[in-house]
Amino acid sequence: MQSAGGRIIDVGTVRAHAMSLTRESFIREYPGYYLVVTAHPEALNIGYRTVNMTIENVRQSNFDNAFDIVPVVKAPQNPYPDRVSVGRATNCDIVLRDASVSKLHAHFHDFDKGPLRVIDLGSSNGTKVNNAPIEAQKPMVLEPGDTLQIGGAKARVADGDALYEFLR
Repeated sequence: MQSAGGRIIDVGTVRAHAMSLTRESFIREYPGYYLVVTAHPEALNIGYRTVNMTIENVRQSNFDNAFDIVPVVKAPQNPYPDRVSVGRATNCDIVLRDASVSKLHAHFHDFDKGPLRVIDLGSSNGTKVNNAPIEAQKPMVLEPGDTLQIGGAKARVADGDALYEFLR
């Protein structure tokens, strides 16, 4: 997985900061929104077409396993400064290298001024918030702590405060 030109936050560093800083200092150091994405090594079977999912092949995620912390930020070289693109294609702001994720799957809006909203772009495998499918092209407000599923990739939505709590 990649974010904004390949930037993924080092989990060990962030965890050390969460353990050494006060909550207020941590929130100042880590403003904005983050996706805490469970790591699935088997998800690296990447192709050029989207694989349609069935209930049998949806992976169950456990947030106690390995994970990545991905900031919801815009890649400087990408157009449309009002949205963060999410998909399997390498030119998205957040790249989820999973065959169940469409090339351009969803957009995040209001990523820098909250509340964070996600819009599914009519993807093959859809987007879910807290296990409930969202309607394509309809913005859905996300709250810290929500579970976001993009195709088969699951993530927890966090702001600085939720990230602090999660890491401690």
